[in-house]
Amino acid sequence: MRVRKRSRGDRTNRTAAYLVVAILSTLLLLGPSRASTRRRRDALDLKDEDLEKDARLVGNVALLETENFDEEKSRCLDASKECSITFRLEPQPIWNANEVINGTAGVLNIPHPITGQVDAGFVCKLGGIELSEDHWMTRAEALIQKHPDPMNAGFEFDVVHHFNMFSCEQGVSTMPGLDTSDSDTCSHNDFLLTSPKCQFQFSYDKGANSFSFPSNSAFLIGPSNPYAREHLFQVHYLVPEHYDEIVRRSGAIWDESAYKITLRRRAATAEKDPLGLVAFNDMRIRFKPGRTTHYQYQVPYLETLQNLFKGDFEDYGSVQPIAVHLHAHSTTKNIWIDHLRLGKKVGEYGRIDGYQAEGPDQSFFVLPEGDRTRPFLPGDELSIHCVVDTTGKDFEILYGASHQTEMCAVLIVYSNHNYKNRDNFKGGNYRDYEPLLPYLTSPSGGPFL
Repeated sequence: MRVRKRSRGDRTNRTAAYLVVAILSTLLLLGPSRASTRRRRDALDLKDEDLEKDARLVGNVALLETENFDEEKSRCLDASKECSITFRLEPQPIWNANEVINGTAGVLNIPHPITGQVDAGFVCKLGGIELSEDHWMTRAEALIQKHPDPMNAGFEFDVVHHFNMFSCEQGVSTMPGLDTSDSDTCSHNDFLLTSPKCQFQFSYDKGANSFSFPSNSAFLIGPSNPYAREHLFQVHYLVPEHYDEIVRRSGAIWDESAYKITLRRRAATAEKDPLGLVAFNDMRIRFKPGRTTHYQYQVPYLETLQNLFKGDFEDYGSVQPIAVHLHAHSTTKNIWIDHLRLGKKVGEYGRIDGYQAEGPDQSFFVLPEGDRTRPFLPGDELSIHCVVDTTGKDFEILYGASHQTEMCAVLIVYSNHNYKNRDNFKGGNYRDYEPLLPYLTSPSGGPFL
């Protein structure tokens, strides 16, 4: 999801630097010269055929690969039922940011909150394209590069923990004072707080399957949606725990993972129900070692949900969750969302028991019929649960982006959404929830101390 917030003073101190880099980022959007492309190729030891994939965009903008897409008109081809755009990272140096190899510093700069070992880092890239007309996004998938594991013959590993897509208002890519290539700006999601701003669109977490939306619904992106004119992609890198040994045996790696979306022209497709998305993440989780803990936090109506869904409640009278992604790490064993009405549980919006942190359990999934037809009404609330087992751990498990840390977060896709109503998502569609009185119990039901 994200790393812990830094102080506001830290952000203010870098504003002048952002202005300079923002100008450079604007120039990059115009496209690279052959000379600048060749310098980048030489620095990364790329072959000519690698450049032929797409040499239009470099630096802070993703490399674009398209299928059945009219690049001149910036939309799907007339003759095609659907098209796709793949946003690929230029090769990323997967080593410590304090280490420079052949003039290039790595992207790993986040230490474990207790051990201090640096094993993670964040990279953000602008989408670099605006659609000329409305399209339905019907499928989303991450194309994660696999690397041979020299310690386990015949096996591979990857270094992407999550790959998030954000939809943005027009102007984010060229906004003075916002440098999305800056590691802190990227990892702290600063682009969610700016004006113009971005919103959470979709997410891949390690091991997840691709997701195709139900046939009658999809995300709408394009000129009609003021929050989906531009796009930004955020990659959270997390190397294997034995990565130091991998580097010793075969050298550090470069990563070129990508994010692919499948589109259909709205003008040539039966009308669909536009979807919205909201996300909740508790950053104050803290679990003592050697026990099983039931952790729960409530998302209240008045303080949070009323503002998130204000426009949709006015337009439709309710919202309807249809799919969810339940996100946690390796010590979480069960995770679910309770739907509360007048303080009482009336159902669930997603549950996984026997949760496995790296694999298909990280996928979005469509809710059972009874849950995806039970409306979420004004005044209703959510209660998010994680059962965490720290047996065998010799230190506290804290919130974090590294190995041996935890999260208890959910993303909810819903229908009954008016993407044009600016009364929705006041303060953004992503909430770092920090409860005043987190409910923590031991297996016996007593207080967590």
